[in-house]
Amino acid sequence: MHIREQKGSSLLELVFVVLIITTLMIFAINRIQTLLVDVEKVSILRVTGALNSAINLQAAEIVVDQGVEAIRVLEHTNPMKFLTELPHNYIGLRSDNQADQLGTSNWYFDNKERILGYTVNNKQHFESSLKGVPRARFRVVLVYREGNQSDENKKIQGIVLKSLDEYRWK
Repeated sequence: MHIREQKGSSLLELVFVVLIITTLMIFAINRIQTLLVDVEKVSILRVTGALNSAINLQAAEIVVDQGVEAIRVLEHTNPMKFLTELPHNYIGLRSDNQADQLGTSNWYFDNKERILGYTVNNKQHFESSLKGVPRARFRVVLVYREGNQSDENKKIQGIVLKSLDEYRWK
């Protein structure tokens, strides 16, 4: 009786290897997509956080020099002008009405509406109350102290970059 030496893999072994690799690839692609969405979320938070810090530094300088009421000049301004380094995806002054022409993952400032916008790349994972192109919009607004003050006598507490529309990531 001759015993044959095996010199390769059988077809069945090859099929199992291909199935295992395919399964791992499916999980890897799904995980990569989730990570890309997370990267975009964190990127928006990083930029808005930097903008809030820059706005408040500017406000602090104005308060020291001229008093709290003087920070009114910062309301509805383009917050990007307070950063020492602009984000690489800031494309400057653009109209929010033309957001569909701005590409994705871009920051822009609508000088007429006085809003800062960001066009979302991962559209399928983003929900907003806005119609049209998925985007997040922000505006520099004054924050007032609580109390029974009339509108003209409200005391300014600070200034912040505020989201104009509700949005969430899925």
